[in-house]
Amino acid sequence: MPRFTLTAMFGVLTLVGLGFGGLAYAVGPMILRAIIYASLMAIGACAVGGLVAWLIGLPASLRQRYKQRSADARSASTHGPRD
Repeated sequence: MPRFTLTAMFGVLTLVGLGFGGLAYAVGPMILRAIIYASLMAIGACAVGGLVAWLIGLPASLRQRYKQRSADARSASTHGPRD
């Protein structure tokens, strides 16, 4: 995933989380506060799950990039540089 997309995703989740947190602080009734906190925890779980999935997929993408570079280097050494 591009770095900008990842940064934007976490930025939006942070702003949403801050909004829910501010709303929960401003609202007095306990049931509404509990609903808002549960929503905030669900958003946090999604963010953590996305980060874990990205970290799990990262080694595979780096390995693929390394294989491509080494294949390009072998090809250039045997067939000359590509135009």
